[in-house]
Amino acid sequence: MRRFTIFKIAVVAFLTLVILPATSTVHAVATSIGLFYGGCGNFSVDLAVTGTEDDGGGLDKFRFKVTDGAGKMVYQEDNTIPVGHTVGSQVYNLAYLPNMFPIKNPVRFAVVQLAPDGNEKWEVGFVTFNAPCLEPSGSVTRVGYQPPHALVSGTILATTHLYEQPGKNPLTLTANPGSIFPILYRSLDNAWVDIYVGGNELVWVPTSTIAVDINQLAFPPSHVFGSSLGGGDNYPGPAAAAAATSGGSAVGGVTARGNLNIRSAPNSSASSLGYVPRNSGISVLGRDASTNWLKITYNNITGWVSTFYVNIASADVRALPVVQ
Repeated sequence: MRRFTIFKIAVVAFLTLVILPATSTVHAVATSIGLFYGGCGNFSVDLAVTGTEDDGGGLDKFRFKVTDGAGKMVYQEDNTIPVGHTVGSQVYNLAYLPNMFPIKNPVRFAVVQLAPDGNEKWEVGFVTFNAPCLEPSGSVTRVGYQPPHALVSGTILATTHLYEQPGKNPLTLTANPGSIFPILYRSLDNAWVDIYVGGNELVWVPTSTIAVDINQLAFPPSHVFGSSLGGGDNYPGPAAAAAATSGGSAVGGVTARGNLNIRSAPNSSASSLGYVPRNSGISVLGRDASTNWLKITYNNITGWVSTFYVNIASADVRALPVVQ
């Protein structure tokens, strides 16, 4: 896409594509971002980012930034992505920076192109939302709270209180046996799970009170880039996508988006042979016929990983040989 210049980063919706109006800068092009909810203490967003030009070392630099209607910055995250790779990100109820809260609507999420020296160049795209705790602003590009696209659901086994945080701040509401809820995250000690019961926030219940395979759940996000709802994702620590040094990979640098299981066969029910730590380089040997699984080698283990949970360009996946 062109309009006066070609952006280094193209942003497309990870789930729901919505074409946004052009920003005021002359560098603006039509761009797309999916879900965005700007709350009073947290935000939710889904999107994908593609690196297209080299800022050094084969990496493209960009920034996620959340500001309020007064221009106050409440969240910022800098990242790099290997050129030619696309990374999807999906987070719900990610907290703003410590002691940073919006004071005026609208809450604004922007993707910003960075120069090689790390300085901001221009915005690739943005979305806005009226936080429910503040006086509404004029027009915004996102309205309402979209229910989370959870990959896992669970059935309540025993009456339990709902909590704002794992083991903290019990609410007056309870969940009754037989109720089925989408489940988003698990606590780091696996003792609590984060469920969606409606409204604008997620709540927590003890793992012992709900029927769920805990290993299918992600940990709560601490960052946007590369996060998802796949089991084990979002932990540990901040995102910092780096170029892989995968040594012999058939398609160049490929990295794991989260702590990724290596399966003995190309299906999620196959036994686990080990795992690839987040952002670690992987040597890719080939793919299955569906392109949903990659055969890889990592740390002397050869097995299969889900294509969805690695940073790799779709064109590169299709170019791989089909292997057994």
